[in-house]
Amino acid sequence: MFVTTAVDDSYWDTVDAIDLEGFVEGLTSASSGTALEPDKQQSRCTAIIAIKCVVILSILMQGMNQKSNALQSILSIFLQSVHVPQKVIDTLSHMISDPESIDKIPLVQTPLTTARAMDINNSTITGNIQAIVLLLAQGRVHDPADTNFDPPDISQHVVLFHGDLGAGKRLQAAQLQRSIEAIPWDHLQHVIFIPGLFHPKMACVDAI
Repeated sequence: MFVTTAVDDSYWDTVDAIDLEGFVEGLTSASSGTALEPDKQQSRCTAIIAIKCVVILSILMQGMNQKSNALQSILSIFLQSVHVPQKVIDTLSHMISDPESIDKIPLVQTPLTTARAMDINNSTITGNIQAIVLLLAQGRVHDPADTNFDPPDISQHVVLFHGDLGAGKRLQAAQLQRSIEAIPWDHLQHVIFIPGLFHPKMACVDAI
């Protein structure tokens, strides 16, 4: 059961006044030389600024940089937006300390190994499977059934693969096709796909 309040009613009245149905037409009409009404233009500018603020704050809150203090960043944006004196901002920045760590995960430097170039078509499911097999082979991880090598046992481990959304769909399709295989290696049980952080960030920037 939903109960509406006066605040909710005023919010939706404001949204209706902005005329979201003609939002795109209003943006394009400004470039074509058609003048907008001052009140409507001001409302649309306010709506665009609000959308940008939400996207920027979402990027800050979703950031994975451990050296970045999201709380300090958000407070700084709001303080700067209302023209708070710099002395007050400096004082508040010293009062806000880093939060206390609970069950902190220790930082461990991961060794990096450069992979050699491969002539593989990644736009196909077969190409993605070949890329996985060859990348693991460069890391000395081979098919356990191959007697020519002595690979490590990864039956209790997973291997993380980064890529765009297209690569993720093709890897899921490959695992679905190979789900009838007998051993975990053949149906790619160890493969875990993780979307690259670059693409969500670019989508957020494009939304701004």
